[in-house]
Amino acid sequence: MVSRLCTKLVLEGDLNKIIRITRVRKKAIAKERRYILLDSTLLWAAYADRPGQKLVLKGRLDIGEYSIFDLPDGMAQGKISVNNAFAVNSLAKNKVNVVIAHDAHEKLTWLEAFRKLGVKVEMCQTPDNLGLR
Repeated sequence: MVSRLCTKLVLEGDLNKIIRITRVRKKAIAKERRYILLDSTLLWAAYADRPGQKLVLKGRLDIGEYSIFDLPDGMAQGKISVNNAFAVNSLAKNKVNVVIAHDAHEKLTWLEAFRKLGVKVEMCQTPDNLGLR
């Protein structure tokens, strides 16, 4: 069960999530994830490698457990310079996930969906604020 309070699908789509490979070298790669925004929960899943299994749930955050940072184009994450990106800041776990949309329109669609649900969306000016260096 996802949540008793989830009643409506707000937005879903495939976005790339930055995955940190090593903390020492801060090497990072982008992996495609399926993001599902419900009226009270954000879910993300990986596409399964096994036949018959479509998605594997990788994470979940309820409204109030996260905020969103709009990242400027060209901000570096690991050794990747990101465009059309935003960060999901988990308040409970003190962890930041950088998510990359395919284009500027898709990014704005996601940011607007978060705003409509009452999620705090802020502009991030420096990677130091998020620990992205």
